Amino acid sequence: MSTENEQRAHYNRAVMRAGPVLKQGDRVRVRTCGDGHATYTFDRWDKIMPGFFISKSGIDELHPYNITSVNGVETSFRDQEAFA
Repeated sequence: MSTENEQRAHYNRAVMRAGPVLKQGDRVRVRTCGDGHATYTFDRWDKIMPGFFISKSGIDELHPYNITSVNGVETSFRDQEAFA
């Protein structure tokens, strides 16, 4: 499998793990560009861009691959081997 396909599959697995966990109103902290972090309130899954979610304030293009905590609890939906 090519590196691009492997990364896409990894993103999809993160979405599958996050789906049953994330609930409307959850406080979600995500990694941002430039090694920063931001916290959003999860509102719903994006129907136009499957796999992404939208915050209560309307911020979209947020992906569960980038989540570092949910409701203050350190959380990752990435493959464990990605941290080895």
